[in-house]
Amino acid sequence: MYLDYFKTFLAVANKESFTKAAQHLYLSQTTVSFQIKALEEYYGAKLFSRSTTGVTLTEAGKILERHVSEVLKNDAEVKKTLASMKESNGGRLLIGASPTTGGYIMPILIDSFLKKHPVIYPETVVACGRDLDRLLFEDYLDIVIAEPCSFNKKFEYYTLAKEKLLLVVNPKIFLSDRKNSRVKMREILDLPFVFRGKSCCTYVTVCRALSAAGLSINDLRKVITIDDLQGLKTAVLKGVGVTIVSEWVVANEVSEGKLRAFEIEELSLVRDRAAIINKKRLPNNAIQALLNFLFSKETKALLSSPQSFGRI
Repeated sequence: MYLDYFKTFLAVANKESFTKAAQHLYLSQTTVSFQIKALEEYYGAKLFSRSTTGVTLTEAGKILERHVSEVLKNDAEVKKTLASMKESNGGRLLIGASPTTGGYIMPILIDSFLKKHPVIYPETVVACGRDLDRLLFEDYLDIVIAEPCSFNKKFEYYTLAKEKLLLVVNPKIFLSDRKNSRVKMREILDLPFVFRGKSCCTYVTVCRALSAAGLSINDLRKVITIDDLQGLKTAVLKGVGVTIVSEWVVANEVSEGKLRAFEIEELSLVRDRAAIINKKRLPNNAIQALLNFLFSKETKALLSSPQSFGRI
């Protein structure tokens, strides 16, 4: 109720006239006088000094004016936020993500997304490709952002960016004499490899690239399997072996000189990162807001530069 009275109070203060305020607000002068009197009774103070030339604020009125302006400003912000919630279907947004996406990309993307859509509450579920496919198919997830291992005809795929898989080593132990950032397969066949599990999309991508080059994963000297990406990096840092991972995973360590990354000349180790939705489910406003954000120039610039991500 008092928000309308506050608006009337400010109109009288600005116009310095009950009559002009009434005309401005399309109210009767009696209504304006009633509302000002109600405020004066509520606060126990006279708010206006009246004279033949008009009305002016008393000291109490000046104090109330400052606070009323802030109250109305806050009210406008609340209305704006609630309207935004209605437009964007605010609420929880369940996003499936691969370990690479969930651990190294989503935290930065979500921070930027929330600045534009503060009423949407993203929740990230990190899992490997097959589990993400199942959860999306079962309608548990709203959207998946990952590197597709396979393509399901029931899903819609939106390519966001390309990414490289690189051979990563501790340069103090392996390939320390290399001058450039490319190696040949014959140079690495005898190196000890640390890989993630067979259900991992990176493992699948490496197997396919080897097969296309007439090789097999069995041609590499695999010494240990570690499903956790951080554990995988720790093993490489400790010199347990070398690995092949996304350029995103090692951006920090490579920029700091702790690890070194190489392209393997004979292998095509480039894959897509995509936004994936279930065709049977029409994107609601929250999903569409996320898709629009992912395809914005700002996001595309971030996704095209793993090195800049590593420095954030």
